[in-house]
Amino acid sequence: MVSDFGNNAGLIVGPELKGWADAAPESLTVETRIEGELVGTGSFASIPGTPVQAVAFLLAHCRARGIALPAGTLITTGAVTGIHDIALGQSSTVTFAPGGAIKVRTVQAQPR
Repeated sequence: MVSDFGNNAGLIVGPELKGWADAAPESLTVETRIEGELVGTGSFASIPGTPVQAVAFLLAHCRARGIALPAGTLITTGAVTGIHDIALGQSSTVTFAPGGAIKVRTVQAQPR
């Protein structure tokens, strides 16, 4: 799927995964847990062509259409562990190996 509207209208940015560029895609694993229950696993190799090729496709696509991506543009390249429903008030942990984890709890949106 290629989307320019943000499938979930959100992005969580975690710590940098050092050494990812020199690692084999299948060695960069990810697991997602909701309320401690494992709901998905995968690796960078789970993304067809790997995330690097997904970014290369996007850059070529934009270049061919004269679209410049400003420095600092955030690009998502796929849901390595799949797409998972999470309810209000639940917690999720996404663990990257090697690299660390991102922990979140869903809360009611506050009016702006």
